[in-house]
Amino acid sequence: MKLWYKQPAGIWNEALPSGNGRIGAMVYGRTIEEIISLNEDTLWSGYPRNTLRMGADEAIKQAEELVSHNQFAEAGEILDKYVLGEYSQGYLPFGDLKLNFLGVDEKNINLYERELDLNTALQRVSFISNGIKYKREIFVSEPDQVLVIKLMTSEAQKLNMEMGFSCQLKHSVSTEDHVVSLSGVAPSFVYPSYYKPEIEEPAIYEEDDAKKGMRFYGEAVIASTDGTVENGETSLMVSCASNIEIRLFLGTSYSGFDKLPYLEGMDEVAKVKKQKYTCESISYEQLKQRHTQDYYLYYKRVELSLAQTDKEENIATDERMIRFQKTQQDPFLYELLFQYGRYLMISSSRKGTQATNLQGIWNHLLRPSWSSNYTLNINTEMNYWPTECIGLPECHVPLFALIEKLRIVGRKTAKKYYGARGAVAWHNSDIWGLATPTGKEMSGFYSCCYWNMSFGWLTRHLFEHYEYSLDECFLRDTAYPVIKDAVEFYLDRLVENEDGYLWMLASTSPENRFLYKGENLGISKFTTMSNAIIREVFQNFLKCVEILKIDAEMREQVKFAINKLPPFKIGRYGQMLEYDEEFEEQDLHHRHISHLYALYPACEAAEYNNEKLAQACRRTLERRGDEGTGWSLAWKICAWARLGDADHALKLLKRQLQLVGDVQTENYSDGGGTYANLLCAHPPFQIDGNFGACAGICEMLVQCCNNDIYLLPALSAEIGNGYVRGLRVKNSMTLDMEFENGELKKAVLHPVSYNARRVKIHYKKSVVEKIVTHSELIISIENGIIQIN
Repeated sequence: MKLWYKQPAGIWNEALPSGNGRIGAMVYGRTIEEIISLNEDTLWSGYPRNTLRMGADEAIKQAEELVSHNQFAEAGEILDKYVLGEYSQGYLPFGDLKLNFLGVDEKNINLYERELDLNTALQRVSFISNGIKYKREIFVSEPDQVLVIKLMTSEAQKLNMEMGFSCQLKHSVSTEDHVVSLSGVAPSFVYPSYYKPEIEEPAIYEEDDAKKGMRFYGEAVIASTDGTVENGETSLMVSCASNIEIRLFLGTSYSGFDKLPYLEGMDEVAKVKKQKYTCESISYEQLKQRHTQDYYLYYKRVELSLAQTDKEENIATDERMIRFQKTQQDPFLYELLFQYGRYLMISSSRKGTQATNLQGIWNHLLRPSWSSNYTLNINTEMNYWPTECIGLPECHVPLFALIEKLRIVGRKTAKKYYGARGAVAWHNSDIWGLATPTGKEMSGFYSCCYWNMSFGWLTRHLFEHYEYSLDECFLRDTAYPVIKDAVEFYLDRLVENEDGYLWMLASTSPENRFLYKGENLGISKFTTMSNAIIREVFQNFLKCVEILKIDAEMREQVKFAINKLPPFKIGRYGQMLEYDEEFEEQDLHHRHISHLYALYPACEAAEYNNEKLAQACRRTLERRGDEGTGWSLAWKICAWARLGDADHALKLLKRQLQLVGDVQTENYSDGGGTYANLLCAHPPFQIDGNFGACAGICEMLVQCCNNDIYLLPALSAEIGNGYVRGLRVKNSMTLDMEFENGELKKAVLHPVSYNARRVKIHYKKSVVEKIVTHSELIISIENGIIQIN
């Protein structure tokens, strides 16, 4: 389980990621000038602002009235002009740590290797120059909140290095005894890359302290060396050494989404000094041991082994990717992609950190695509799709914190914009909890930005966490209040149509449009995705009140409302309709498959629940096609697996592994795939495809819907023999399986809690119902029939 290469990274998209949830590092592994691109998860532009637009409530009412009379274009114009507002803030690069090595002969480099070991979360670089072996080891520790670099040579006094910082933000660099420091302030606002892309000064720095951005501070410390250390004006020089240990500490003034970062922020310098002081008495080997032990506690929970062929072959990861483009045969790459997804989750989302954004915690651009923000119409949710199944429920906690933040801000938006109870959020957010629609001054952006369903979608993560854990305290205290807020908003917003159904007027399907009377439009009366999300939120609410035995009055209101939601509609081609009527599609192969929400991530339209809807979803996927952006491909893997189509799911997984070069532009049709460092290429980089593909592999192995567990529902025989150990399934159990030629050989369900619960275990057409308490269930297959010992 290693990513390894025979050459340094030429560009950022070839560097390898390390992280502890808060500190992110992309390591290039260069011989002469090592670059380590740095991030800190709270370093965003901006400050808390009131983004509510005056008059938006009246404009929304006017738009809804226009939509009710099929005046879609006029409604869109109203929303563009009077409702869409301030853009989200952006996730920013902290800077680069640069290590310049003197005396290394770049023209005489031999036996170069760099690697990322997924078993230990350690990066290593080694090479020989003029007969001298140079070695590096890099890791980011969660227990000690420090990035550590160990430099070594095979000959004494041959290591000479200059160390300094570079930074794109307003900053200053200084040195003192064995320390180089970076201090700065983030912009008050950064224009999104798609808004005024040619603007000369995209970053705005305000002079008013109340509007100033985040303060940030970092120290790179020569913790130990046998060489001589000299201070320069902005860098340190280490001479005649055989080993150097560098420790890097980062911090910002962020003290909460509602606190002004400059005036009310934490003391970022004191924070860093405290971290440094805490580590001073800990040796390098102790830091390394504490890091690997902490990381391995999470990583070891799940093991996946597919076909053994080529696993031990000594071939670099990029060469393996190139070969795969021709052969399309290498199950080890699927293993690697799966465990890499788990590694990225552990490295980017830990308790007490911010939720992962579009790029996890790794970004090197001042204006990254889509501001590297929280894009809530698929991408943020996809980041957390696999979390429970892959044995990392603790990594879900930062998302729950983001949801609570949106709940607080979203209540104000719901009341101001709609006069409604509960909470609402839109398609973009940031560290400040933005909960109003973005997109001002961008004509036609209402089709992307006027989408108010994200808060409801996010609540499914809370209920899913309960389904996997059966933790009633979490359900009562954390999940249920949020779900109730989503329910109240929908109850207040649903209106009865001419057919007697309830729907929510003025609805968009994320980022897609349709043709109507010769116009390209993006808003209709009701969309299938809105219908599916409301339906699922109501269903989960009813399950909550049944479990917790509360809110009987609201239960009856929800029961009434859910029975009056319109049925899903099927079009003339047998496809699931995306809107309330069958409009002509303006982009048949659009990257979003939002109208298949009921198939995945929900399961109402799965074949085992509704064969007719499943067939309509299948037809929709066939018409959409197999191309798309990186995250779109991942969503399609999950959808085809949910349909039980093992070969098509595998086909999309192979397509996900299409090797993408240095492509920076947004290709919305067929550019998606994977970079040589196995990060998802939208392109450009977005981490959601990594997590989505990881979830898709889980879907091939096991699916859970309510109390039903489906074993190997979409595993292609092409993958061959193998096993998986430690996958989590709903109803507080873990699962081990062995399989041959895609057929189940043996499975064991291990209860985690002692709650008595009834589950149904499915394998192909065989099903067994069992009450589970504390004893493990050993499952075998005899003549296609499930046997439980």
